[in-house]
Amino acid sequence: MFVTPVDFGTPAHAETVRLRHKVIHQPLNVEVTPDSLSQEYQDVHFALYAANCFLLGCAVLRTNAQKPSIAHLRQVSIRQEYQRKGLGAKLIKAIERHALGNNFKQIHLLAHKGAVPFYASQGFKRYGNVTRVAGLKHYSMRKKLAK
Repeated sequence: MFVTPVDFGTPAHAETVRLRHKVIHQPLNVEVTPDSLSQEYQDVHFALYAANCFLLGCAVLRTNAQKPSIAHLRQVSIRQEYQRKGLGAKLIKAIERHALGNNFKQIHLLAHKGAVPFYASQGFKRYGNVTRVAGLKHYSMRKKLAK
């Protein structure tokens, strides 16, 4: 099993988009538009593969020019049949290593209520106000990265 960045616009990226749609967007009946995907051009896309290169999960790390020390973790997706087996933790750890290696000091994210315990187990702490995304309450969370 391994985690690797995938380039925007490649077949590997398209596969991660399909997985995110199946895991996140389809259950919420949210449409992903080409315009919303084009906004991900500058993001770092990660894929979690089994040894046979079968895609198990993915995530997106977004940077912010106004706050260059903070990365935003988005769209963390693990295939449903592989959830609750430690794969999300492996994906998060690999992304944290990447973030540290690129001089980020913190990772921020929005988590729906059901995902808050998972992110808390990975060292993320809640802060700020509750936000509604696609009709669901989401909680701001962050983690300070340490070398």
